[in-house]
Amino acid sequence: MHSIDLSVQQFLSMSRTPAMTEFWFIFTTLFNVSLHFIVVIGCVAALVYLFRGFKYAFLFLFSLTGGSILVYVLKTSFDVNRPVDAVIHEASKSFPSGHATIATIFFGMLMFIFDRYFSRIGRIIFNSCCIAMILAVSFSRIYLGEHWLSDVLGGMVLGTFVCYVSIFLFRKAYPRI
Repeated sequence: MHSIDLSVQQFLSMSRTPAMTEFWFIFTTLFNVSLHFIVVIGCVAALVYLFRGFKYAFLFLFSLTGGSILVYVLKTSFDVNRPVDAVIHEASKSFPSGHATIATIFFGMLMFIFDRYFSRIGRIIFNSCCIAMILAVSFSRIYLGEHWLSDVLGGMVLGTFVCYVSIFLFRKAYPRI
C-alpha cells in the first residue's frame, strides 16, 4: 500500500492549482475540530431532535463522540507520519484520517436517521448528497497532502464500523423503532 500512497501523493502534489487548492481547503475546514464544528454538530443534533426525537439525536452525538475517541486512540497507537508536502501542516499523526472518519460517521448516521423520513426519491437524493460529502471531505485530505490514501480509506472504514456498531446497539436498545 505504501507504493500506492506515494504514487497518489506524488500525482496530486504535481496536479495542485491555486483554485483547486482553495476549493478543497473549503471542504477540509468543514470537519476541522473547532468551535465552528461543535456548533454545527449541535445544530444538526437539534434538528435531528426536532424531526426524529431524543433517541436519534443521542445516537448521532454518541456515534460522533465514540468515533472521535477511537481516532485519537488509533492515531496514538499507529504513530504514522503525515506526507511532507502538505499544503496545511497538522501537528497530529496521520492514520486514520479524523476528517474522513468523522465525515463518514456524520453523514452515515444522517442517512440512517432519516432513512424512513424521506420518500424514495428524496432518500436517493439525500443519500447521494451525503455520500458525495463523505467522498469530497476525504478526497480533500489527500489532495491537500494532509493524508495518505491509506489514512483516508482507513478513516472511512473506521467511520463505517462506528456507524454499524452504533446502529446495532441502537436497534438492540430500541427494537421497536
